[in-house]
Amino acid sequence: TSPVFATLLVLFRGERTSVFGWLGIILSLFGVAIIINNSFSEITINGGSVVGDLLIGGASFIWAVYSIVSGPMVQKRGPIFVTAWAMLFGATILFCLDIPAMFSTDYAAIPPMGWLAWIATALLGAALAFVWYCAGISRLGVARGMAYSFLIPVIAITTATLFFAETFTFVQICGVVVVLSGIHLTRKSR
Repeated sequence: TSPVFATLLVLFRGERTSVFGWLGIILSLFGVAIIINNSFSEITINGGSVVGDLLIGGASFIWAVYSIVSGPMVQKRGPIFVTAWAMLFGATILFCLDIPAMFSTDYAAIPPMGWLAWIATALLGAALAFVWYCAGISRLGVARGMAYSFLIPVIAITTATLFFAETFTFVQICGVVVVLSGIHLTRKSR
């Protein structure tokens, strides 16, 4: 939902998104719903809570605000500089909140694959991905750049299928096609 929030918020800055851009964003959002729901015939909503849903919605809104605010900084200072500072501030906050858990964790019990996953996440899923994300936002604009956020569930399900023997259903493949079509439509819009 972050691309939807961002596209609405940039209206206040005078950025207009074309009809095709909006159609692409809505189409991608629909594709994500298909992937998560994994059904064409029914809507499955379970296992969550209103508080959790509000937290996710709030996080999505804050991510949209960050994407908008960081855009001018990225253009002025570059994506590596902005990403480094954002990660430093985020890591500092998380470090302070996590101090009690750091002293109670049995680090020796973490298997090598766990450490490898942590390193891969830190380098690929955080640092490199954020630099590319900031560069994309500065080059494409907020609405068109954020449309690529819809790739997150596509990559997540592909990774789960490749590395964790999850099942990739026909319905989810259709959802991926819908997401990619929406991104293509948004990307080509002006």
